[in-house]
Amino acid sequence: MDCPDCARSIERAVSELRGVRFATVNFAAGELLVEFDAQATDRAAIDGRIRELGYEPHGAEATAPTRPTGWISALLATARGRATLIAATVLAIGFTLDTYVDGGVGGALMLGAVAIGGYHSARSGFQALRLTRSLDMNALMTIAVIGAVLIGDWPEAASVVVLFALGNTLEAATLQRARAALTGLIAIAPTEARVRRNGDELTLPVGDVRIGDTVRVRPGERIPLDGQVTDGNAAVDHSPMTGESVPIDRSVGDEVLAGTIVVSGYIEARVTSLAGETALARVIRLVERSQSERSPSQRLVDRFAALYTPVVIALAAAIAIVPPIVLGQPFESWVYRALVLLVIACPCALVISTPVAIMAGISSLARAGVLVKSGAHLEALGDVRVLALDKTGTLTRGRPEIVEILAAAGQDLPPLDLLGIAAGVEARSEHPIGRAIVQRGAHDLAPPYSARDVSLVPGLGARGTVTIRGQDRAVTIGAPRWLRDGSVGETTSMRDRRDDGLTVIIVGIDGALAGEMLIADPPRPEAADAILAARDTGIRRVTIVSGDHRGAAGRIARLVGVDETRSDLLPDEKVAVVRSLRVAGDRVAMVGDGINDGPALAAADVGIAMGRGGSGIATEAAGVILMRDDLRGVAHALRVGQLTRAIIAENIAFALVAKILFLTLGALGLANLWVAVAADMGTSLVVTLNSLRAGSPREAVPTAEGERPPSRAGIA
Repeated sequence: MDCPDCARSIERAVSELRGVRFATVNFAAGELLVEFDAQATDRAAIDGRIRELGYEPHGAEATAPTRPTGWISALLATARGRATLIAATVLAIGFTLDTYVDGGVGGALMLGAVAIGGYHSARSGFQALRLTRSLDMNALMTIAVIGAVLIGDWPEAASVVVLFALGNTLEAATLQRARAALTGLIAIAPTEARVRRNGDELTLPVGDVRIGDTVRVRPGERIPLDGQVTDGNAAVDHSPMTGESVPIDRSVGDEVLAGTIVVSGYIEARVTSLAGETALARVIRLVERSQSERSPSQRLVDRFAALYTPVVIALAAAIAIVPPIVLGQPFESWVYRALVLLVIACPCALVISTPVAIMAGISSLARAGVLVKSGAHLEALGDVRVLALDKTGTLTRGRPEIVEILAAAGQDLPPLDLLGIAAGVEARSEHPIGRAIVQRGAHDLAPPYSARDVSLVPGLGARGTVTIRGQDRAVTIGAPRWLRDGSVGETTSMRDRRDDGLTVIIVGIDGALAGEMLIADPPRPEAADAILAARDTGIRRVTIVSGDHRGAAGRIARLVGVDETRSDLLPDEKVAVVRSLRVAGDRVAMVGDGINDGPALAAADVGIAMGRGGSGIATEAAGVILMRDDLRGVAHALRVGQLTRAIIAENIAFALVAKILFLTLGALGLANLWVAVAADMGTSLVVTLNSLRAGSPREAVPTAEGERPPSRAGIA
């Protein structure tokens, strides 16, 4: 299926079968989706109808043969291609004989070339006309060739047949390159898994593996299903799923994804998702769905093409009839001009101008770990000029860290000892701040202090007894408002730091202030670079839209280079802010990760969700998902969206100019049949090749940096 016009013929022909409720062709992916009543028809009838049109169906459960992408190999791979090569050879011999030896034999050979090379097109065109009562490109070309034969122009008829067949084959090979991205994505899905059950190791189809089963994966093997590591350590290549080029270490407790590759090491993992529910399966479904949905540009072009073809056919009929009958002009010359217009009447280049570019762009982003749900979202990305971002979990990691430790004046305790004491009291805490204190103590190798009689007060802090230099001391850790009653008062500097977006945690010893710990949710390491990269794409305004307080939002804005902040917002207020950013007519992209971001993501022109750490509501509401949780993917998506929009505009302009030019030349008798075929097929080929540029943007998403441990520089 190498032409959108042919795709529509398949769609119409299958739709008219009794019992078929719905049939739609995804030309970009080369797929037909059919819904039918099994009591009225069956799969065999649908396959038979497709074969009548000259195409070979392959079911979703089967693996379609991979078509070569090289020109010669593509010709040799199909019966139509081989017939084209034979016809070209016969044409060359016939033309030579007609020119230098015997015109009769040469003419007969050229007629043979017409029959051999034109058989498949004629059959497909006739069946399309019979089944759908419409003229597709094959029918128009066949009429033009028959007309050329009838007026005695055998060499041109044979040349047109061979050139048309060669063009179709070359275009098919080029389209196959574009479709290879999705084919490659499907190919990485493992089909078998080694499962440990009852002490035995079994090799099973992935569809037979149950949740809770343990799978074993050795070096060089793909992880068959999503799971959680229960034994072993391994470096795992995530590039098939997220585009990350550096392997990621995975050990007990870590999650692993189907389709990723164990580079070194060995792991066992407990299966957490069935075969059809893995992250990879969801990605494949999402990419397939996104390629099947028509973008605004594609819908506009389709409406234009539906009018263009009948208008040009009517013009061709008028040119063939009016001048000879009304003006007494020579019949043959005006019929010939009409035949040229029939060849130009097919809008293949125009119709193909958008879907291939959309397919290439979406597939390119999928390889980089950025999932786009539809062509409409991809086009909208290319027009975004305002970027709104949630703070917690989007611009930041959503995990608090200690940024500074200050010992109180008059206390004979170094900051590192103060950290060790606090870590001892918080050793069993499940609170995020308590865990941050313990992690910082372990990282900085703080002196170990053990605490006893520890009591935790949820939301406020912890207290316990710690032996410090041989004496038992009462240690209290928590918010200033809780410790105020214990003679540990809040200082002016504490209020100033809180206004700066820092959370102040006080350490009290025997009721006196011993020191302060300043806690913050730091920005992601790539956040500032991501904002700069987004500005380079033409973003004019960057805004934080956050439910956090003004100080915290303002601090992150200063650190990452955001223009303005809107803070203390409820979910409905976030929606109002996003809508207000659109007042000037600029398109807005909203980036978020939480449940409270869902309404704002849906309200934006393009919602972008953090896929790995984001909530299900956020990923459902968004049109774009960052599988790597790397904000630099936003700029990459904007670049691909802009490139795709530019390519679509170039394709449409080029196709229209070419059609208008050759329509004019044909009507004036300045273009012959083979020039018309070369122009039509050449325009389609140029448009297709240009569309493939959307799959190769100049810059890719950089490799995400690894987790950065807390810095020691904050201790003072």
